[in-house]
Amino acid sequence: MQYCGSLHTHAIDLPAVLRRHRYAAGLSQQLADRVGIAKSYISALELGYRAPNLNVLVKIAYALNERPGLLVDEMVEEAEKTMLPSAAIAKGRGVGKA
Repeated sequence: MQYCGSLHTHAIDLPAVLRRHRYAAGLSQQLADRVGIAKSYISALELGYRAPNLNVLVKIAYALNERPGLLVDEMVEEAEKTMLPSAAIAKGRGVGKA
């Protein structure tokens, strides 16, 4: 996967990714218990009111029996679906590639 522009051109959709994986794992409030965080924090993440730091994201992934990179990849894929046209053009030109 290549870098394709500013994050300001993407809508990172952690809430959808988190909710999808939580449902697939058959978890509700147990996720918060497994991660060791408040149930209200999980709710705030799924509603998009909060964003986890990297340590919490890794703990959530492991509590869901997933690789942390998979969650991040899915968030990037969701963002790419909603890219603004200027970002899509930049991506096609390889702008920002190292």
